[in-house]
Amino acid sequence: VSIFFFNKLTNKNFFPHTYPKIQHSTSVDGVVRLWDARTSQCVREAHGHTKAILDFATSPDFTRVITASDDGTSRIFKML
Repeated sequence: VSIFFFNKLTNKNFFPHTYPKIQHSTSVDGVVRLWDARTSQCVREAHGHTKAILDFATSPDFTRVITASDDGTSRIFKML
């Protein structure tokens, strides 16, 4: 899956066993993105950080993402 956007990607993960097949990514702009892996289209963005997201993890059901940012905060975003 190719992902193209103007901000540097900091992290991504792919869930091949979900339907639809999804991928989360984070970047230096502080945004979490949810991608449809079949179409390579961004289907949702979550904003809230003022600096780069350094790491993230997903809930077991893939509906939420917890992030750790260079701005010193952690956030939980509902993505689905």
